[in-house]
Amino acid sequence: MLLASLLFRVTRTAHSSRALLSRLLQSHGIDLSPEEAMGLGAIARFQQNTVTGIADALQRDRTTITRMLDSLENKGLIDRTLNTEDRRITEVHVTEAGYGVEIAIRKASATIFPDLLEHLSAEDLRGALKTLEALSEAEAACIRRLENSNTILEEI
Repeated sequence: MLLASLLFRVTRTAHSSRALLSRLLQSHGIDLSPEEAMGLGAIARFQQNTVTGIADALQRDRTTITRMLDSLENKGLIDRTLNTEDRRITEVHVTEAGYGVEIAIRKASATIFPDLLEHLSAEDLRGALKTLEALSEAEAACIRRLENSNTILEEI
């Protein structure tokens, strides 16, 4: 029951965080969806520059990431090129305009951090992070186990 309550809270928080980011972007005149903003950040700050790397970082499938990259490219925020050594790999690079938008997103986000952190200590945040990391690892192990059981079923 306790785990179910935690998972419910994590899901609700994820949904409310997405809604908060959407309103934040709108209020600062940034014409991106929350997913596009997170994708741009993954490319710019976390140096993910392949479709697979971005998909892994955002835990989304490649098709979803490709659609998001299409939108970011149409807005002039990224460029895509084929890798010169392996043409199966598409490299993604943030444009100068994209870096400007990414900086604007960080500045906009910084305006709400004091409100979000008002009632949380550094110790609270470290504890929450540790719990979420452990939960994420446990979920990944469950996914691997389920994938393996599906493979075994397919062989029968």
